[in-house]
Amino acid sequence: MVIRKRHAAEIVMTTLGQCSLAVKGQIIAGVPAMFYRIAAYLLASGKNHSAPRSKLGELFWPEADPQQAHSNLRQCLVRIRRLQESCGFQLIDSNFSQVFLTPDAVTWDLPDFLEAALFEDDEAFFEMCRLYGGCLLANISESGDVFEDWLANQREHLRVKLLSRADACFNLDNLPVDEKRVECAMRMLEIGVVSEPAFRVLMQDAADKGNLTRLTDLYERCELNLHEELGVPVSRITRELYHSLASQLSHGGDSPETFMPPQMRPE
Repeated sequence: MVIRKRHAAEIVMTTLGQCSLAVKGQIIAGVPAMFYRIAAYLLASGKNHSAPRSKLGELFWPEADPQQAHSNLRQCLVRIRRLQESCGFQLIDSNFSQVFLTPDAVTWDLPDFLEAALFEDDEAFFEMCRLYGGCLLANISESGDVFEDWLANQREHLRVKLLSRADACFNLDNLPVDEKRVECAMRMLEIGVVSEPAFRVLMQDAADKGNLTRLTDLYERCELNLHEELGVPVSRITRELYHSLASQLSHGGDSPETFMPPQMRPE
């Protein structure tokens, strides 16, 4: 993965999971929710990181008449301008017809996550895991139905990006089960991303360390999470992995062999 040149880290913003804005390490209180909403929308959906004022009015106040929506947006932009001036940066700006964004004005998890997702190597995936603190705008109150529909689609889009890469990076053919993969798998479980391949990595790690109790706990947690979140049972591969590793540990194997799916076993 090629990392783009980093901007100064004086202004740090998070929108994946808990939204926050920090200036020189100090969390800023009272940030308007619309600051995060507008920034996220312009980055993910705005053409060239910009959008017409009329478009944003329809997005956030779909039931208001155009004049009222325009007035509401103008007031929001005034509050955002005051926030940015007090903190010494400019992420969101506007003119008489457009609202636009300068993502490099801050260190921000969302554009960095999307950039890492462009690459297919393991280091890019590890960076995605580090940046993904949860669903987009997780702690921001609901807005109008139109924006909430857009937000739901974006949350699913970002989650699928992470999960699709997990399937490849957590494949047990990528041996050994190293520390970075284990850390990344643990991170995904901590933030509530249900990934069966991540459970398999952690199960293999538990077996490598001779910890039968943890191995069993992980398998049972995997079963429960898949049932509660997705309504599906564990896959045959995960079930066979568990029984293979548990059997080896129960019979006193000092260093259980890494599980190989049936289709990959030599004849």
